[in-house]
Amino acid sequence: MTHSISEMRENPTHSDPGTWAPFFPCRLSGGIQAEETSIATVREFFQRHFKEIYAASIAEGGFSPLPESWAEKEGFYSRHADLFRFHDEGRTVGVYVGNALDWSTYYLRHVSFLPSHQGQGHFQEFFARFLEALAARGMERAQAHVSPANLANIHILTKLGFTVTGYELSERWGANVCLTKFLTQRSLEAFLKQFCWGTKPQLQH
Repeated sequence: MTHSISEMRENPTHSDPGTWAPFFPCRLSGGIQAEETSIATVREFFQRHFKEIYAASIAEGGFSPLPESWAEKEGFYSRHADLFRFHDEGRTVGVYVGNALDWSTYYLRHVSFLPSHQGQGHFQEFFARFLEALAARGMERAQAHVSPANLANIHILTKLGFTVTGYELSERWGANVCLTKFLTQRSLEAFLKQFCWGTKPQLQH
């Protein structure tokens, strides 16, 4: 079972404007605004820009072109996900999708920016603030999966304090590295004590 942060609240709705206050909406560098959005906005963004954003991966056969499985995704996102959009003077230039896996673990599912807005630090800025919001809401950890070939994203996540906590193989996405950001000192120390030997720079932050 998965949930949105909204669903974890007492009487939540996806449209509740206080769900992420005071962290969102917020302004990122370059005047980009990050704010909660609707499934319709996410759908429209992917329908318009999926092939533009993932052209190289589609050419290699790494992704199935939209909207082959969009109906199933949309149903899941509508019920369980927290949805954000990034806009530049009203124009949507990126979207984010994530969901709580349970009462203490949050999954950073997906973030996409148009090619014109990639490489400008928006990804890092948003996630740094988003992780603060998760910690403020009592979540103990955030997880993400990244291809081992995606060194840029692995670098970004490790700079944000994520630790490699596993490895996953699937018929859907191939090989993925699991990275976890422990949002409480207790969770971080428990993992490092049980599974890690040697230098532990995470404890020096």
